[in-house]
Amino acid sequence: MQEPIDDKKIDEVSKKRPLADASLQQELANYQKALEEEWGSAKLELPENHEQLVEATRKEIIRGIPKAVSNIVFLAEHAANENVRLKACMYLTDNGLGEGGKFNPEDPMDVLIKKLTRDPEPAEPSED
Repeated sequence: MQEPIDDKKIDEVSKKRPLADASLQQELANYQKALEEEWGSAKLELPENHEQLVEATRKEIIRGIPKAVSNIVFLAEHAANENVRLKACMYLTDNGLGEGGKFNPEDPMDVLIKKLTRDPEPAEPSED
């Protein structure tokens, strides 16, 4: 467990090394130089089988999609926080309609959701 931040220690350090704009810029420049010395010459080299790795990663992501959707549905139904439930429901309705959120008039679920989410029409005055 991380120790709580002690304001007294911060005050002591800042008194020893006050960070004015110039000294802060110098400190940042020193960090940048150290990072460049450490990582600047490192080059990202793809392994010879990188295409196989990409394909394996893609398959793993596709394999996880049903569980991810199941988790979003669970949150939409059972999350303790009302805002989480709302956002999960919105995600499902925004992304779950047809292909990529496109309305399909032949899909009864799309028709129902469209009816439920449209602006109400004003009632016709009755002639009683």
